Amino acid sequence: MDSLFDIIRPIHGAAGAVVLLSGAIAIATRKGSMRHKRAGRVFYWAMIATVVLVVPRIVETANILLSCLGVLVLYMVRGGRREILRKRKRSGPSRVDWAALYTTAAASGFLAGFGVWVLLTSDNGYSWVCIGFGALGLKLTSDDWKRWRASEPPPRHQWMLDHLGYMGGSYIAATTAFAAVNITYAGIPKVLIWGAPTLIGTPLIIIASRRVTERFGKKKPVAAA
Repeated sequence: MDSLFDIIRPIHGAAGAVVLLSGAIAIATRKGSMRHKRAGRVFYWAMIATVVLVVPRIVETANILLSCLGVLVLYMVRGGRREILRKRKRSGPSRVDWAALYTTAAASGFLAGFGVWVLLTSDNGYSWVCIGFGALGLKLTSDDWKRWRASEPPPRHQWMLDHLGYMGGSYIAATTAFAAVNITYAGIPKVLIWGAPTLIGTPLIIIASRRVTERFGKKKPVAAA
């Protein structure tokens, strides 16, 4: 008898395809344009759907990596959407934001610790995947915690950097999942398949963030008296 995930697998795959396509459109189109906004909304909801649809698989297999990654992905994609809404409403973090932060920090810490334990007790290459994604989650939540508790207001363009980082990270997660499931060429280490999207995508996010800072982060000149 097929499991629940086997039944909904085609729907999960279709949602994943929508994620990859809409994310690519959002990346390729002019930021702030209607096409970019529409693609971003489709990406957001499709990403939520892929995580929700994979829950049966997580329950069936008790997969620690998938469960913690699911929490991290939801935090990132929600964070990207949150920064847009906070920019419009000019509001601070809500109780839900704080709850999501602490939940993700706990899941990321557990994932990193689990990776260290696997590394010390076996030669499983997935240990570095767990450590890497756990460290990423801890870095994201730590940065958010510091920024949300800061007494001084953030730069006006900070929401752009956060939106870019979270949505870019979500797209990296989507391409990682696609690569892990569909790329099975003999001779390619699985840890490389899992890590390649991060190794490629992270420098691109850093470059894009620097461009945003260069464009919007310059202080306006003070008018002479």
